[in-house]
Amino acid sequence: DLYMFDHNKSFSNGDYQRSVLDVGIIRYLSNHEEVFPSSDHNPSHQANGFMMPISICKILEHITLTNKFKMI
Repeated sequence: DLYMFDHNKSFSNGDYQRSVLDVGIIRYLSNHEEVFPSSDHNPSHQANGFMMPISICKILEHITLTNKFKMI
């Protein structure tokens, strides 16, 4: 499966829109400007040591990935 995360300023940080573009291709629109504070040490909020946007973390809570902490 391919998951695409696109930025859209019209969404609040807790909202996102999921669209299936084709078999195995899913696109998520969200406003991912806000990130967790640097003092947050929850590993599920980081990818490769970098803090992920809050909306992306909320989306990833609903997706089962082999390794959601490794970003390409």
